[in-house]
Amino acid sequence: MKRILVALAAALTSSTASAAVILYDGFDYVAGSNLVGQTNPSSGNNWVTTTSPAQSAQHKITAGNVAVPGLSAVGGSLVIPPTPNGTISRIALPLQSGETAYTASSVTGPSVYFSLALKLGSAAPTTGADYFFAGFHWNGDTGGMSVATGYAAQLHLRPSPTSGGTGADQEYELGISKNNGSGFSIAWADGVKFKADSDTIFVVGQYQFVGAPNSNTGDDIARLWVGSSPASLSAASPAAVSTTGPDVFASSLGAIRSFYFRSDSTVSGTLAIDELRVGTSFADVAPVPEPCAISLLLACFGPWRLCSRKVMRHTSGH
Repeated sequence: MKRILVALAAALTSSTASAAVILYDGFDYVAGSNLVGQTNPSSGNNWVTTTSPAQSAQHKITAGNVAVPGLSAVGGSLVIPPTPNGTISRIALPLQSGETAYTASSVTGPSVYFSLALKLGSAAPTTGADYFFAGFHWNGDTGGMSVATGYAAQLHLRPSPTSGGTGADQEYELGISKNNGSGFSIAWADGVKFKADSDTIFVVGQYQFVGAPNSNTGDDIARLWVGSSPASLSAASPAAVSTTGPDVFASSLGAIRSFYFRSDSTVSGTLAIDELRVGTSFADVAPVPEPCAISLLLACFGPWRLCSRKVMRHTSGH
């Protein structure tokens, strides 16, 4: 029996999660440094910018994590200041062999997902204006982002128009749009509200290519999930779905090559972000921890131990 338990323990403790990501960043860089110029350990790609803001206004690394239940955060976290408007930090996504972008015909499938942990600073926006601060992009290098249809799965933030709270009681909502092109609209996850400073949320975004590659027929889909942790979300139940507006498209190609963060002067405070993941499935970016190996071992060992005690008591006459 002892040999069986030892073998079981070895098998359980060697168990690992099966989900894989194509890019992960826990922002484990030196506190106080700029995100731009850092080399992402999971991909070997560098964070780059498309503008030249003052050093003090760039996206910065800070000590401490934005903690989400179920995720083992490492290193620090990212702070996005509100100005200058349009400041960008962008990273090219790792690609499959022989491919130049993620498209409708990618070998990994027609969807790209991202997830992140988010916490608003105390000076979050208090007006009805919304702004976007993260998402995918068509361009993969240091080229510009002026093409409105080059964006994909834009992540938006606004004060909730139905919260009724002010100050510390002000509530916020996230939304998603297919891109920034003419005729786009934002689908808001208005069923999930959160407050600045006190609430940390876990966010998943998806861009799905639909139809023939490079067709630009307007039938692609962007989806958004918002919750307290990966375990609180279901792939089958997005909080918001955006189908209105043009598809991601530029230079006759519907494609995704990078992920970006963006500052916006609409907000006077900062955003704290951590645990960035990019993958080609929901499970890639919303990992649910496997049961603890020791807990499983105890669950298996407990009944045997109880049974052995009963046998010993019976044979000893007690």
